[in-house]
Amino acid sequence: MIQYYLINNSRQVIDNISQSLITALKQNDSTLWLLSGGSNIDLEVAIMEQIPSDLSAKLTISLVDERYGRFNHPDSNFFQLLQANFQAKKARLISILDPNNLSLEETVKNFNKKIISINQQSTTIVQIGLGLDGHIAGILPKSPAIQTPKTISAYNSQPFTRITFNLTSFKSFDQINLVALDDSKETIIKQLHQSNSNDINNFPANYLNELNQVFVYNKWIGVNIS
Repeated sequence: MIQYYLINNSRQVIDNISQSLITALKQNDSTLWLLSGGSNIDLEVAIMEQIPSDLSAKLTISLVDERYGRFNHPDSNFFQLLQANFQAKKARLISILDPNNLSLEETVKNFNKKIISINQQSTTIVQIGLGLDGHIAGILPKSPAIQTPKTISAYNSQPFTRITFNLTSFKSFDQINLVALDDSKETIIKQLHQSNSNDINNFPANYLNELNQVFVYNKWIGVNIS
């Protein structure tokens, strides 16, 4: 079940998610934080600033999806995160793309080797946005990432080749934070709120309705938070 949080400003998002991370880091030996690109980047930079340096040593940070290409190409979510002056402190930072510019197949294999066991052994907190077409992470409508049994999916789309955790892998995450604050997201947030989990092929975000510990931060629907 999705919990909708009605917020007035981004500071509320920063404070809530940073507190979730701090709590997880205090209670567990290992916490994995999976990040998104786009409008979430500035929030992620600010959230990380709230994490005490000593606790950050128990934190692993990576991406929930990436745009394939040469390492640090300008459209890379990881590159854009670093360009926004994201400071990992003592945390382990894992890029999906490899500095050796591996092939797509080898990139996926390499990332699988690094991340799957960490996800299984950690408390995993994820931060995502919501596309106007109902996509989450790199999971576009009618894409292979919806049905594939592989945890990490890679496929060609326009304008990017996507590498992403697949849709059903979201059930392995302990907490999912969806942030949609731009005025353009009002219609799609209301659609998600009124939907059920039946039509995930055309509206991948509907899958979130099947999961627990999903929090949607938005400006139109939900309970107020201080």
